[in-house]
Amino acid sequence: MKKITLSLICALLIPTVSFSSEGTLIDLESSYGMGPYYDVAYYNDTAYAADSNKDLIVLDVTDSSNISLINELEVGCDSTDLEIDGSTLAVRCPFEIHFYDVSDSDAPSLIGTFDSPSYTVNSVKLDGDRLYMVGGNSDIAVYEASDLSSLQIINSQTFGPLGNVSVIY
Repeated sequence: MKKITLSLICALLIPTVSFSSEGTLIDLESSYGMGPYYDVAYYNDTAYAADSNKDLIVLDVTDSSNISLINELEVGCDSTDLEIDGSTLAVRCPFEIHFYDVSDSDAPSLIGTFDSPSYTVNSVKLDGDRLYMVGGNSDIAVYEASDLSSLQIINSQTFGPLGNVSVIY
């Protein structure tokens, strides 16, 4: 009986840990979603944050002491990576990429979606009329991206393990 009572007392004294908390940006008075935010991209005075909760958070960052929520767009997939080229925002999800025209920051519009043919999209780089994509464990592909609603493959290669892609001039 003493062992059971001692074990019960010890179990009740073990602290519990919670990892769930409300996410905030800059100030403590306004919260924008649960976070955490995995990536951010900027266009003019607007920040776009990927929260991995199927939402794209759109924030007015004109005044850094008074950041305000403009919009929350449902992307439809768990996005953790953003890439911006001019006024085009690429939102990377595990098996797809969504392209938005962000020239009107109050109302970003979807201009195209790309479904990965057979592997996970690990990293993307949008550079003018080219989209560079690393996928799976060892593939890199280059697409013609002048029409983001209909990407055309230019070339793909298989290498050893790859994680990210960068364009070097």
